[in-house]
Amino acid sequence: MRIFPIGTRNCYTLRPQQGKDNKYLIRAAFFYGNYDTRNVAPSFNVDIDTNFCFTSNGFDNHHRDVTYVPSRDYIQLCLINAGSGIPFVFVIELCLLENEIYPFESNALALFGRHALGSSKVHHRYPEDDFDRIWLQYALSGAKDASNTTILEINPSTNPYKVPIGVLETAQVLSDTQGWTNSSNSSDSWYIYMYFTEIQELQWSQSRQFSISIDNAVVRTESLQFATVTAFQS
Repeated sequence: MRIFPIGTRNCYTLRPQQGKDNKYLIRAAFFYGNYDTRNVAPSFNVDIDTNFCFTSNGFDNHHRDVTYVPSRDYIQLCLINAGSGIPFVFVIELCLLENEIYPFESNALALFGRHALGSSKVHHRYPEDDFDRIWLQYALSGAKDASNTTILEINPSTNPYKVPIGVLETAQVLSDTQGWTNSSNSSDSWYIYMYFTEIQELQWSQSRQFSISIDNAVVRTESLQFATVTAFQS
């Protein structure tokens, strides 16, 4: 753990070998742990280059991921003292991604959540995931877990974001209508990536079809065998 009691803006300079105009996963971890015995977790801002990315509250005990495309051959990750406590950081990680993964319109995409539904593992990450993305265990209320631990044969062309097989082996069977609710700033833009694969053996007369809606507007109707869905909300 490193703390920054002096100065308003303290920065790390990251110099990836591949340089600018490539896509990177930047991860920073913050675990307060009451290290100063004050039991008051600081709140501070984290910038990447000149982009404000997120506010960290040490009581959250979390990591934050940002997908980023730098316009320079180096990246500055800066901790900004906002007057609500001393900034600190535990871990900073940098991983090169493939440029085709997670297309987005700006040069930074902050992660809200990455979930493995129905998984019995607390999380999936490297070596299951080539890019060490962390897929956290998640369950929807009232949904039933389903799994298929036999080896799934996934054509790479249908899995462009390289979702780990272990994530695709588990799922949740939902009720007729079920979903997520999130309150956010109306000016926020959201990218939603959903992954589906059929892991149950259906009878010849059966099929699985469903619709996906955002704010009660249907954005896609899906039939399985395997599918990746990208939805954009602004």
